[in-house]
Amino acid sequence: MFTLRKIVVFCYILLLGVLLFKLVRTQTNQESQCGTEFCTATAAKEINALINQKTESKNTMIFKIQVVYGSVEIKDLSENKIDDEIKKLNQLFAVSKIKFILNKRRLIKKTNLSIDEFYFNTTEKEKYIAKLEKNYINLIFVKKGDDYSGFTAIPKTSFLRYLALENSFNNIFISANLEYPLGTIAHEFGHFFGLQHTFGSNLESYSTKEKTELNNCNTEGDFICDTPPDNNTGAFSNCDIVIKLDGNNIEKDFEYPPVLNFMSYSPNKCRTEFTPMQYSLMEKFALTYRKRLIMANY
Repeated sequence: MFTLRKIVVFCYILLLGVLLFKLVRTQTNQESQCGTEFCTATAAKEINALINQKTESKNTMIFKIQVVYGSVEIKDLSENKIDDEIKKLNQLFAVSKIKFILNKRRLIKKTNLSIDEFYFNTTEKEKYIAKLEKNYINLIFVKKGDDYSGFTAIPKTSFLRYLALENSFNNIFISANLEYPLGTIAHEFGHFFGLQHTFGSNLESYSTKEKTELNNCNTEGDFICDTPPDNNTGAFSNCDIVIKLDGNNIEKDFEYPPVLNFMSYSPNKCRTEFTPMQYSLMEKFALTYRKRLIMANY
């Protein structure tokens, strides 16, 4: 029978478990999400074809960025950061022979919509971008939402649509007020040049089908074999990995998340690197599917 003392002890244990769960949830990755969608199997074949392709760019590919602000307040808040962030972005993407040049004119295109509202309201998004530059990358900073930190639209079924003269696919939306903007900006530019999330299409933790033996790394996860399998557990606020507690055998068959990789869901401040194969894919992707946006003097 349960005594009063046992019931009290049980309640204390239950309360401690709840508090520990909340602590882990608070300190692990789940910041705002990326809204960029995962590609389909057909587009995945295009990625695999590029990975196996030997073609490389002979020269640096130059892309012009048009910065767009959703309000004067957002411009005043973030304008001084933009030049520094683009310099860091250029240092990162130089390996892929990609260079970004900022248009000196910064646009203010007023909107009261948050990044979440743009993500869920396609009509409003298309209306907003309709008259923006078609030959530049439009980097759009809008009001912060509750769920998303950034997104860029992709043609999920085939990347060939990037070659059409339309501007649905040359816009990157970024949430204003980001504490570590490079983590989000580099992440979205990675998507812009063909990279997928390291954990694949399923946002649920421990859902990846990519094997530690890497024998299916070109068909699961992000289709790239030098990014480790990612169970999307994120990382603690100090960037330590989160591991699955499984009895006494903690590390058996566990895939560690690539905490430092820009295309993971680790905290923004933790994300600092791409892998060699990611750099190679972005270079080939830019040359193949983003060539319409490469400046004429390339």
